[in-house]
Amino acid sequence: YVKELCAAKWDSVEAISALTEAVGAAEDPAQKVALYVLMGRWYGAHLNRPDFALPCYSQALQTDPVNEGALDGSVELYRKAQSYPELAGILLRRAEIATHPVRARDFKAEAAEIIHRKLGDASRASDLFEQVLSADPAHPRATDSLESIYAEKKAWPELAKLMEKKAAGQRGAARVDTLSGIAELYEDRLSDPDKAVVQYLAVMAEDARNLAALKGLERIYTQKGKYDDLLTNLRTQLETVATPRQRISILERIGGILEEEFVDHKRAA
Repeated sequence: YVKELCAAKWDSVEAISALTEAVGAAEDPAQKVALYVLMGRWYGAHLNRPDFALPCYSQALQTDPVNEGALDGSVELYRKAQSYPELAGILLRRAEIATHPVRARDFKAEAAEIIHRKLGDASRASDLFEQVLSADPAHPRATDSLESIYAEKKAWPELAKLMEKKAAGQRGAARVDTLSGIAELYEDRLSDPDKAVVQYLAVMAEDARNLAALKGLERIYTQKGKYDDLLTNLRTQLETVATPRQRISILERIGGILEEEFVDHKRAA
């Protein structure tokens, strides 16, 4: 019967009238649920009356709390209306009742993002993202969003730890980018040059001619007076740079170090 109603080519008034009559006559709970969902769709899509559609979905959910059609319809209406507290709430509800762990984590991550971006509650959002990552350390949405929250809060140690976990599951260019970010974080925000060196070297293990990592190591070796390491670094840079001007600058730097730090006038010349 529900399929017949779905297929019928009525105008909106006729459809709502028929659905209301059908709901009143239906005795089977499952059929009532299906009719309420269909009525909600008509109110929302054809009559543009979300205020009438939502009660229909609510009626369906009272009988069948996990009904996908009613939940999807409610999410769509709240999203269109930008009713963010309600949207976050129903997404969290979906996370609780989802039978598949992956879908549950995705719903929770989406809710957390809304709580952060639209409701301005970074603390609650952090808790939710951390719950997602405890079950799936590589969850991309939760990882990226939590990175943003930690950066906003200037929670640098937490950010470094999160990025290290992220890098552990990456390969190729994405891993190089993350490792570079961790190295810069240790160098600039956490003032830990030793850990920065470890990360820059990890970048070079992936990309032996990575100029940004070479420059980072150059800064740290200079600060710590590690001139042997610095000379090796500069010679690697010499093989990496593209222009004559860059090569001349590096050669001058090598010559200055040999003359000033090693008193090797012959090699410096």
